[in-house]
Amino acid sequence: YKRSDLIMKFSAQHVGVWGQDPQIDKNGRFALNEAWARLNFGQGFFGQAGRQALSYDDERILGGLDWNVAGRYHDALKLGYENQNHKLHLILSFHQNDEQLHNTYYNPPSAIDFKSMQTLWYNVSANEIPLNASFLLMNVGHESGDADIKTGKTKYMQTIGTYLTYKPGKLTLNGTFYYQTGKTAGNIDIDAYMFALRGQYDFTNQWSATLS
Repeated sequence: YKRSDLIMKFSAQHVGVWGQDPQIDKNGRFALNEAWARLNFGQGFFGQAGRQALSYDDERILGGLDWNVAGRYHDALKLGYENQNHKLHLILSFHQNDEQLHNTYYNPPSAIDFKSMQTLWYNVSANEIPLNASFLLMNVGHESGDADIKTGKTKYMQTIGTYLTYKPGKLTLNGTFYYQTGKTAGNIDIDAYMFALRGQYDFTNQWSATLS
């Protein structure tokens, strides 16, 4: 649903293989993979809340996981500002197993699920030169402690990085660099980095060569 100041999306999905479920089945597997509303405040400012896909840059850090048939979605609040050359997004997320104000120990359904996340993403493009640059700062908290007595302490991991695209004519150059620090849920220090370079030349609209 879309109007001038409001956009809403609801999407359900069923992931399975034909024949894996009995014809008479009481265990429903439909999931609400997207349910969000975006309100435009004017002058480029907006707020978006609900279950939504978070896809940024080359999707190495935040992506829709489209190689998996189920995809990946987040329960989050996104606040942002966008104009022709600048985009700034603030993403906030906090997970719980139940409605409670105290003893909010989070026992995640998956080992990779986080308890809290704060992300700041900025993208800038230039009219004078074919350059596009993104900068990411992410803080992710994973729960640690004893799930039986619901006592724990959140351990935080930070990811800082940039994604650059330069496209002069038929040549496209991409550069990526990310650095991670902080601690794992097991209280292990993190000191890791990742970088990648990619070049592509388009000979025609149908043929191109890529080196990465």
